[in-house]
Amino acid sequence: MLLFVEVKAREGDSLVSPLEAVTRSKQKKLLLTARKYLMEHPGPLQPRFDVAAVYMKAGRIVKMDYIENAFLA
Repeated sequence: MLLFVEVKAREGDSLVSPLEAVTRSKQKKLLLTARKYLMEHPGPLQPRFDVAAVYMKAGRIVKMDYIENAFLA
């Protein structure tokens, strides 16, 4: 596997959670970037798209969620 990981961090008082911040539009941009990378660096590895959601309070990490296969190509 070749992992492409989107990391989103948000403070606790944010109106949008880190997971909600990975919109369909953002996913499309990640897919285009991954496609370009794979064309320039061909190999046998299969791509996978994960999301790391970081929850913060006063600038410190209080929780993290990691979602494998968050979306498909």
